[in-house]
Amino acid sequence: MKEFDTILKENDIVAKNDYWAYPNNMKLYQYSSKKVGIKIHLSATVLNYKVIVKRFLKWNIKYKVGFKVSKSLKVLEELNSGVLGYSQTGKFLTLYPIQNSKYINKILISLYKMYNDTRGAS
Repeated sequence: MKEFDTILKENDIVAKNDYWAYPNNMKLYQYSSKKVGIKIHLSATVLNYKVIVKRFLKWNIKYKVGFKVSKSLKVLEELNSGVLGYSQTGKFLTLYPIQNSKYINKILISLYKMYNDTRGAS
């Protein structure tokens, strides 16, 4: 668990509520709360969450997509178990891309290529 906390801290991602952590400075990302419509969810398991989040954070240096991530491994376990509601099952990272179809298509293709070898990410 401490390793996940370290990953978040090193990337200036902070818990804002009981379940989710966000980049401390959302202004660095291409995100507008007034223009959010499409969300992209990346799932993870307790076995591969480190790979999922580390790849994403490295990838997002280039794409700068606004996002939130499970604030802890315990929350990820709760999300995946369905304890927090069926609609939350499988969510680990939620991306909030700007609403531009070419941009969204570009990032979806890039994410697919990056995660096509990983179980639990879609």
